[in-house]
Amino acid sequence: DRRRFATSEVSLLKGKKSGQLNVVIWSNDGTRPLLRHPIDIPDNDKELAFRHDVSWSSDGRELMLIQDGIIAIFDTSEWKLLRKLKSDERDTRPVRGAFAPSVEGHPDRVATFDGRVMHLWDLLQDGTSGVHVAEFRSHARYAIAASYSSDEEYVATASETLRIFDADEKSPNHGSTLFRLPVGDPHGSPLADVVFSPVPGDLRLATIDQQGLLAFWQWAPDSPKPLVQLCDAVSNPFHAPDWASDLESGNVAAWSPDGKSLATLQSGVISLWTLENGVPRRIELPVPKELQCRFNQLHFSETKPLLTAGGVAWNEDSGETLSFGAVWDVTNQNPRLIAKIDKSDRMHSVEMQSSQRKGITAIAIDDRQNEIVTGGVD
Repeated sequence: DRRRFATSEVSLLKGKKSGQLNVVIWSNDGTRPLLRHPIDIPDNDKELAFRHDVSWSSDGRELMLIQDGIIAIFDTSEWKLLRKLKSDERDTRPVRGAFAPSVEGHPDRVATFDGRVMHLWDLLQDGTSGVHVAEFRSHARYAIAASYSSDEEYVATASETLRIFDADEKSPNHGSTLFRLPVGDPHGSPLADVVFSPVPGDLRLATIDQQGLLAFWQWAPDSPKPLVQLCDAVSNPFHAPDWASDLESGNVAAWSPDGKSLATLQSGVISLWTLENGVPRRIELPVPKELQCRFNQLHFSETKPLLTAGGVAWNEDSGETLSFGAVWDVTNQNPRLIAKIDKSDRMHSVEMQSSQRKGITAIAIDDRQNEIVTGGVD
């Protein structure tokens, strides 16, 4: 209603390893203390006191307070406590929470997060408990890339390994992890990219790790072995040249819109791949003879048989390093270089001393405008 807001503050008690959490409701009519709660503040975790959250329902009728693993929900007219829930039975102590938008005829729904796992709960009208709806578990350390399957029923993520999640909103397992690839099988380093085929009904995917090792997979969720490697992993034969020894070049994968080929960067070297009878075949993409190129990113056109990539290049004749991009016509997997992005007024900086990526670091084909968009660390 834009007439009230809530604040939370922590008051420290002098000379003691404890404090008090104060939650106050503010409005045109003045302030109302909602909660004064003593809390411990251990020396080895002084941020503990600040791991709490406040959330209003979308209609303003209820306010949720999360503190010390307890979910407390108040009526905002009389400020009575409606519910007090603990979710310890799921081995979680929530520190953040939010109401979902209210939907007439449906129970109130809230989301809670403990720093690793997010839960959805439906709140029963009798105020007794919450019914667990779904669980979304994040990666232990990080996720670098993610890709939807063409039917949007699965999401694959790249981090220290490959994970595949249930993304079907009608599934009772929505949000749950369906598969986790064992670390080191076959990737010996964290993944840099993962991509599902964009073709409807095609559940192939490709992974590439930070060392440039490439693998092709078939996702078959109803099979006893849901993820099958289609062929032996393709090792990375490329290494950083002397002129680019300090650069971090891309390890990237992208399917063509028809799913017949896969474009990759392995340590910045671009290739086109096809699978013929289960054997990967590498197709080299031509670049100007006087240039050695190391690319950071690539992108397929969605409407034309075009592929573009951007990065840096070293001119063997002049000894100069420059920002460089290229466009290929890849009709019938027979690539032809048809354009270069190397004019002085189109170049990105290669002088950024603090960055390991230089030149063109992002590139995309805008089919509607018939343009190519580039970005760099400058």
